[in-house]
Amino acid sequence: MEEGSAIQTGRCLRQLFASILLFCEPTNIALLWSNFKDNLCEDISHRVKNNGFVNYDIDELKDDIENEALLEIQQLLEYHGKSLSDFTGRNAYSNK
Repeated sequence: MEEGSAIQTGRCLRQLFASILLFCEPTNIALLWSNFKDNLCEDISHRVKNNGFVNYDIDELKDDIENEALLEIQQLLEYHGKSLSDFTGRNAYSNK
C-alpha cells in the first residue's frame, strides 16, 4: 500500500486494498485502513471539493467521504463473493 499510495489514484488504491483483503490475509485491517485512508479517499475528497460543496468544511464531510470509499471497497469484495464484515467481523461502513 505504501508504494502504491505514492503513485496511484484513490480508485486504484481501493482496488489494491480489496485485493490485499482477498488474497494476502492481512493481520490488522483497521491499522491498514487507518494508515492509508487519506490516500484511499483522496479522489473522492477532490471530487467533493470541486462539486460545489465549497460552503462546507471538508472535515465535516470526512466521515461521508470515508464511507463512500468503504462502500466502493465493499462492492469490489462483493464481486468476489466477500464482504468487509468477512474480514473485520462487523459492518465496516461506519468508520467512527
